[in-house]
Amino acid sequence: MGVTRRIIFPTLRLLLWAVIAVALAKIAFAGASIGGGDDPLLPSAQVVEPRVAVTTGSITNTGTIQASVVADAAVGVKATMAGTVTRLLGGLGLVNISLVTVRFRIREIGIRRSFGATSGRVFFGVLMESVVATVVAGVVGVL
Repeated sequence: MGVTRRIIFPTLRLLLWAVIAVALAKIAFAGASIGGGDDPLLPSAQVVEPRVAVTTGSITNTGTIQASVVADAAVGVKATMAGTVTRLLGGLGLVNISLVTVRFRIREIGIRRSFGATSGRVFFGVLMESVVATVVAGVVGVL
């Protein structure tokens, strides 16, 4: 299995990419051959531009409508699927920031715990760091 993973699969992958690259290059630079005529690049029809005489006229509207404008009742705004997905992704981003912060600061968290910080204080510190990072990113995104 070691030879297959190290040598055969990468070679097959390179060959597949090479075949795809050659096919794309052929499509891009060679084009397609269109048979059926002596010279396929010459047009076989003429383009005739239509000519329309321009005149001036007048249009009048004599209809009257009896109506009144009434405001519609307020409709509650519902979250769309895109908004829901965006919120979920934002929440996942916050969780990711928190996990990375905890992972890279294991020693610092251990030192804080050894000096008597409760797990709630450590959690609050990580949460506030995530919130601040999110607010800063939002402000930068708006600007």
